[in-house]
Amino acid sequence: MKKLAFILALVFLASCSQTYKISVRPELYVNPSDIGGQQSVGLEVVDRRKNKNVGEGRGRLAKFKRYTIIADSNLAETIETSVSGGLEEIGFRVKPYSKKQGRKLRVDILKVKDVYTEKISSITKIHEKLSVALRANCFNGKKRYLNIYSSVKKETHNVVSANFPNEKLVNSTLSLVMRKMFEDKKLIACLAGK
Repeated sequence: MKKLAFILALVFLASCSQTYKISVRPELYVNPSDIGGQQSVGLEVVDRRKNKNVGEGRGRLAKFKRYTIIADSNLAETIETSVSGGLEEIGFRVKPYSKKQGRKLRVDILKVKDVYTEKISSITKIHEKLSVALRANCFNGKKRYLNIYSSVKKETHNVVSANFPNEKLVNSTLSLVMRKMFEDKKLIACLAGK
């Protein structure tokens, strides 16, 4: 009897959860230059997050109804494609990451978390908070440089007009954090050996 009740409870909870898939396609625009001098740089992007979901939340009034938001592709590969393009725009030749390579950049995805909340006190509103953090590790001979780039954005939407899940906010925030990384003169100097 207890087993049957447990199984029914699991089925009920599973039916109360939904998964949404979003298209994660951040855009990175950098000013073309030749600061890299056509030097080779090894690049690797590693997703360090324990939970690989992009977002999560609970339904209005039904506290037990949960939903998760996932990316439609591998987030590390998506960010690696953008960072690789940015490095090529500033004059580097991007190669696969190798321990033997002298000049390399590893980007760690520390956080991509979009949280939606709906409160009874503001029943017509959805509150959204997106946090993104990337860590860049430059290795160039004896030179080392490490920095974390992050951004937190909050938006409030009317339930009727809300774009759920909010792909635009996810992509624009990821783009902003990557732009911060490429605007870090110390990081670029480390890669360029200057």
